[in-house]
Amino acid sequence: MGTALSVNSGQGVLGGAFAGLAADGALLITPASGVQQTVTFGDVALVP
Repeated sequence: MGTALSVNSGQGVLGGAFAGLAADGALLITPASGVQQTVTFGDVALVP
């Protein structure tokens, strides 16, 4: 938890910290705003 990553969904890039996986398998990410987002598709990359 907390690993920095970015997700490119084709509609933009969302960066934040890994917050886990939802019950349906979706990625949970917490961006700098602090409001947790649910991501169901996109290219995920770890941020060094």
